[in-house]
Amino acid sequence: QLQTLETSKSMAEVKTRAKIAEWTNPQPGQYRWRITGLWEGKPVAETQWRTLNVVVGKPIVLKYPGVDEEIYYWKEPSKFNFEWESDSTVEQVGYSYQIDVSSDLQFNTIISSKRTKTAELDSKELKLAQGPHYWRISFVDNKGKIVKIGEPRKFIYGVHPPLRAPASIT
Repeated sequence: QLQTLETSKSMAEVKTRAKIAEWTNPQPGQYRWRITGLWEGKPVAETQWRTLNVVVGKPIVLKYPGVDEEIYYWKEPSKFNFEWESDSTVEQVGYSYQIDVSSDLQFNTIISSKRTKTAELDSKELKLAQGPHYWRISFVDNKGKIVKIGEPRKFIYGVHPPLRAPASIT
């Protein structure tokens, strides 16, 4: 099954024994897909929905924090910048980047969101709590419509875990 993410409108439903399905002439946008296992024509199992982004031009490239990056501090929260590659689309009038930070990979719970015209953002502007987070960058127009969206990336932020005591030497 393939649906638009925004409206859940069905774009395709393919019944096949093959491990590959082809989608011809996809239009730019956000979609979600899943596989349903059938037995004698009745559903018996299905995967969770996964997102799929079809974009025109190059994809959004995230720089920092890296994949599963651990950003720890001892007393005061560490300052760092979220960074991504700039794109000429945003240089056009009416477009901006939007950074979203979520506690889950599907972005059902967005913790913080901010728009900017630059390809970086100070982490202090997002007021992050401790714990694992996911972040992504979108291009949005002046009406707030997402034009392009990047793949999410996980990072961990918080107080440094306690250090273990040194092993005794005998």
